[in-house]
Amino acid sequence: PHGDAVTIMDRLSRPFTRVCLAGALIVMACAEPTVSDLAIDAVELTPASPTLRAGATVVLSARAQDANGNTVPVSPLSWSSSNASVATVSATGVVSATAPGTARIAVSARGVSATTTVTVTERPVASLVVTPAIAAVRVGGTVLVRAQPLDADNVALVGRRITWSSSDPTVAR
Repeated sequence: PHGDAVTIMDRLSRPFTRVCLAGALIVMACAEPTVSDLAIDAVELTPASPTLRAGATVVLSARAQDANGNTVPVSPLSWSSSNASVATVSATGVVSATAPGTARIAVSARGVSATTTVTVTERPVASLVVTPAIAAVRVGGTVLVRAQPLDADNVALVGRRITWSSSDPTVAR
């Protein structure tokens, strides 16, 4: 209508142009947000507050959630321990208990964090090895007796207090 100039209205009046424009708008409106676009409202850690024996491990699982409680896939997660002398945590959430005490394990996903307290207990004494097992002592004599506590895997437990007693203090004390 205006010589060789083609206006936007002229182009929109063509059927093919209208179909392409409508298709482009539908594709843009239906596009899924990318994982990095999804907002994280909270991070949940499980198991909550685990108790471990020294030398044991546990795998913590972190679940990022949106405001509706739906799971949001997140990678990578950032893990840390407040007390590495008690428990350490790997980049995949494996907690290794090293010594009795407590440590707070934290995980962070896109600035949203969660923590749990890990309690580490001593390995229990499963057996006690006394040496010598049998001793003959003359009246008034002495014999040195040693005891070594062991865990269920026969690993020596050091630093444990041993209390001695006699079934008959008139014979041996």
